[in-house]
Amino acid sequence: MDFTAENVEVAVRQFYLSSSTLQAQTHQWLVSAQTSKEAWSFVWPLLALDKASEVQFFGASTLQAKVSKFWAEVPLADMEGLRKRLLEVILMHQANKLVLSRLCISMAMCALQSMPSNWEDPITDILVTFQPASIPNIPPENLATIVLEILTVLPEEFQTMHLAQGRKGEVRHKLQTSIPKVFITLEECLKSDILCLRAVNCFKSWVQFGTHLPDLVKIADIICQVAEKSLFVDPELPDASVDALLAVSSHPECGKYPSILLNMTDKWLRLHHLARQHQERDIEVEASVDRLLVMVAETHANLILKALVAPEMGGLSVDKTCKDAAVQLVKVALDCSATSGYFPIHETSSELPFSFWYLLQDNMSSLTVEAYPIVKQELLPVYSSLTETLLMKSMLPENLDSWSSENKERFRCYRQDVADTMIYCYNVLEENMLHLLHGHLCQALDKCAADKTQWRPLEACFHSFYSVSETVSYDENVYLPQLFNSLHRIPSGCHPKLISSALDLIGAYAEWINKHTDVLRQVVPILVMGLKAQEYATSATMALKDLTRDCQVSMEPFAEMIIQAAKEALDSGRLLHNENIRLMYPLGKVLSCLPPQAIFRHLQQIIGPYLEELQRLLGEQSTLPEVKTKIVLRIKMFSMLFATLEPMPEGALGEGEQQPVVLVLHMLLPVFERVTVIWGDDPIVIDAICSAIKCSVQNLLDNCQPLLPAMLNLLLQMFKKNPQPSALDLAQQFLILFGASECQLMQTLLSEMVLLTLQFCSGNAAEHTDLVESLMHVLAQVLKKSPQLFLNSSLGLPVLFHFAILSLGMAESSTVKAAVSFLSSFIAQSREMQPLQNVVHSQGEELVRKILACIGGESPRSIADMMSDLLLALNKKYFDYQTRWLQQLMSIEGFPSAKVSQEVKQNFVKSILKERANKRKMQENVREFSLACRGMFGGDNVSISCYF
Repeated sequence: MDFTAENVEVAVRQFYLSSSTLQAQTHQWLVSAQTSKEAWSFVWPLLALDKASEVQFFGASTLQAKVSKFWAEVPLADMEGLRKRLLEVILMHQANKLVLSRLCISMAMCALQSMPSNWEDPITDILVTFQPASIPNIPPENLATIVLEILTVLPEEFQTMHLAQGRKGEVRHKLQTSIPKVFITLEECLKSDILCLRAVNCFKSWVQFGTHLPDLVKIADIICQVAEKSLFVDPELPDASVDALLAVSSHPECGKYPSILLNMTDKWLRLHHLARQHQERDIEVEASVDRLLVMVAETHANLILKALVAPEMGGLSVDKTCKDAAVQLVKVALDCSATSGYFPIHETSSELPFSFWYLLQDNMSSLTVEAYPIVKQELLPVYSSLTETLLMKSMLPENLDSWSSENKERFRCYRQDVADTMIYCYNVLEENMLHLLHGHLCQALDKCAADKTQWRPLEACFHSFYSVSETVSYDENVYLPQLFNSLHRIPSGCHPKLISSALDLIGAYAEWINKHTDVLRQVVPILVMGLKAQEYATSATMALKDLTRDCQVSMEPFAEMIIQAAKEALDSGRLLHNENIRLMYPLGKVLSCLPPQAIFRHLQQIIGPYLEELQRLLGEQSTLPEVKTKIVLRIKMFSMLFATLEPMPEGALGEGEQQPVVLVLHMLLPVFERVTVIWGDDPIVIDAICSAIKCSVQNLLDNCQPLLPAMLNLLLQMFKKNPQPSALDLAQQFLILFGASECQLMQTLLSEMVLLTLQFCSGNAAEHTDLVESLMHVLAQVLKKSPQLFLNSSLGLPVLFHFAILSLGMAESSTVKAAVSFLSSFIAQSREMQPLQNVVHSQGEELVRKILACIGGESPRSIADMMSDLLLALNKKYFDYQTRWLQQLMSIEGFPSAKVSQEVKQNFVKSILKERANKRKMQENVREFSLACRGMFGGDNVSISCYF
């Protein structure tokens, strides 16, 4: 169908009325119409006033696309005629905002494409053309609207359009010389209520387009006055004014003219006072004005600091007005942080200054040695007030449970920001902050003791102390001891959130407590009590984990107390699954503090019921999901115990006594075998068993040797039933740990695992990429750390190497990366190991063919980049062979791509063979050749000789 105005009009109407299938076809035809040369002709009839609005809009969009992307199709002689016709349709559609916007963009693009050679001064011509005296039949406001629309998009389109570098500089210069005329026009338009909003937006477009900061002051002042008048009147104008003033405040010359910026800011501060002092509070107006002033403060935090310092100490040489403006900006940030109400229900301003508070204290480090104490002294009351404010703002609301889930999450994130800002306060205040917090803590404790419903201030104090836990010095010995001593004053029966915060607080200071172990007498009983209620269990188990991790040496006096409480909590059934698993961590840690006999006694009491439960569940041979959940839970609990129950030192065990973990494994391995029989097809169960055995092996190391045959038998049993990456990962532990001491046994394990994996993946390896990746990773690690295990005739090295070559063609980059790692390690080790060398000799050419195919387009470019490692490895170990293989393969016509010439291929071979150590250079060569093979970088004309 021809691209005519009639056909296009029918197609546009059809597009809006047809089904999705036909719509897609129509859209494709319309796109072709837009890009055709006929579009220059059919576009004008589509813009006729009697056409449907969607047809007019398509016409305007087509004209914009043609002027923007196909300007080269316009003959030089037709350019002026095009501008005149464009002017006519702009005037014709002065009342249609959507169409007018597109047409004004077209006019702006036409100006940019033509200047300066074919249209010397378009801005002056546009300003003159749309004068009311020139077009008297159109209202002056409409003409001014058109001018502002064109002027607004001119700098915006210039930033995004493609121009030759030389022309871009010429066009930019021409636009910049017209800025005074633009600003004169804007000053006039800002006086009009109708045009004011458009003028503000236009000013914002030009602010950073080569303007000088002093030239912006006059209009910025006018816009500030406009914002003042419209603050509680117009919903759009204040926001637009704020955006424009923000653009001024981030002007690149602000550092050059700090006095100008601060003087302007002094005027903008009136907006803050107006917004805050208005008789009827408007949250949106407050947030808009606060955004302006806080962003100014954040952008120029360093300037604010220097305004507080005398010039001789490296400060700014500014007058009192400027210094006052800097101080006022800080006070505005404080006002914003202290905005009344709860975030985000009642206000949204208090989150704005978080970044500013960080930058203000962070930039203090850049001050001179003389200036630092002076500024710090000035900021002490500021950060003290901020701490008081944050304490109040982080307090939990009484009706939090009635909030929506979205608002709850926003408040949670807000509280985390408050916690981070508390750290910034501590960086300035140091011990002064602890003194301040302790004062509030005492008041909150008294209030809570008198009335349990008044627990929120106390919880906020705990939250604040928690926030600075990583910053407080380990040597602090005044306020923290008092803090932990006061925890026993929390009345019983208080709100669970208060107790949870107290428990979190203890865990957060675990490292400090390790340096002040006398505190353990106060906090351990509280943690133990926390295990007795479901509401606190998460916090209690996490705190116990932290405490036993950092204070293990000092925990022996409390071991029995913790063990008994943990057993009671585990037996109660009130803990969630993750809490059950987590509680095994402190159990393992404190058990490790006890003598062997006590450990064995407690282990029997702890694990005995779980073993009985597992045997009962397995005896039922049920495959219900709830049975599987219980089995996996118990296995994960054992896994955590194995990870933390430390081996007894040499000499601590009596004759005939075994390591505690060995004792547990003796009882557990038969249970694992039965689990495998019933649940061996379930990857979640297998992962849990493998993780438990892996933790025990990492714990015991050589001490697990007596159990080695049983564990290997279980491993192979699991893998035969259902090969899983977790089983291969476990096998790697054995292969590396016992590769030297049990070489023959490990060789057998390796060959079995490889054989089973290759059989399982035979014919459908692409469906098991996770298993292939895991196998390649294991083989690479074993080759690096226990290469002697590959000297095994039953391993089938040729088949394994071939499988790895095929793996290079997989789509998953992580799998290919693992295969590259294995093959690189194989090549690196092969010169010293004859069986491996024989494989490289026989299959090296096949490997190079695959590498070149991947580079040439068989694989995605991200995968092709990885091939440089293999080429480098072959260059280092088999340079002569590599030379011959590359020459033979590159002589094949059309390989690895028909898009590169023989010359390009030879240049690539030379560049590859030159590199034996420089990985970056090799990657560059491979990347360039890969692009050429894909037709993305010069094709037959590409020359890689630039690299040598």
